[in-house]
Amino acid sequence: MSTKNNDNHNRFRSQTIAFRVSSEEEKLINSAVALSGLTK
Repeated sequence: MSTKNNDNHNRFRSQTIAFRVSSEEEKLINSAVALSGLTK
Protein backbone atom coordinates (compact mmCIF):
# COMPACT_ATOMS: atom_id res chain seq x y z
CA MET A 1 0.00 0.00 0.00
CA SER A 2 1.28 3.49 -0.81
CA THR A 3 2.03 6.10 1.83
CA LYS A 4 -0.73 8.39 3.01
CA ASN A 5 -0.91 11.78 1.33
CA ASN A 6 -1.15 14.52 3.98
CA ASP A 7 -1.50 18.23 3.24
CA ASN A 8 0.41 21.09 4.94
CA HIS A 9 -1.83 20.87 8.02
CA ASN A 10 -1.24 17.10 8.33
CA ARG A 11 -4.79 16.27 7.21
CA PHE A 12 -5.27 13.14 5.12
CA ARG A 13 -6.63 13.75 1.63
CA SER A 14 -7.56 10.55 -0.15
CA GLN A 15 -8.67 11.86 -3.55
CA THR A 16 -7.74 14.56 -6.03
CA ILE A 17 -9.83 15.09 -9.13
CA ALA A 18 -8.95 17.71 -11.75
CA PHE A 19 -10.07 18.15 -15.33
CA ARG A 20 -10.64 20.95 -17.82
CA VAL A 21 -14.15 22.04 -18.79
CA SER A 22 -15.69 24.68 -21.00
CA SER A 23 -17.24 27.78 -19.45
CA GLU A 24 -20.69 26.32 -20.20
CA GLU A 25 -19.85 23.11 -18.34
CA GLU A 26 -18.39 25.12 -15.45
CA LYS A 27 -21.70 26.93 -15.00
CA LEU A 28 -23.58 23.60 -14.99
CA ILE A 29 -21.22 22.11 -12.42
CA ASN A 30 -21.36 25.18 -10.18
CA SER A 31 -25.17 25.29 -10.26
CA ALA A 32 -25.39 21.58 -9.44
CA VAL A 33 -23.00 22.08 -6.51
CA ALA A 34 -25.03 25.06 -5.25
CA LEU A 35 -28.26 23.04 -5.41
CA SER A 36 -26.73 20.08 -3.59
CA GLY A 37 -25.52 22.20 -0.66
CA LEU A 38 -22.20 20.32 -0.68
CA THR A 39 -18.72 21.62 -1.41
CA LYS A 40 -16.83 20.91 -4.58
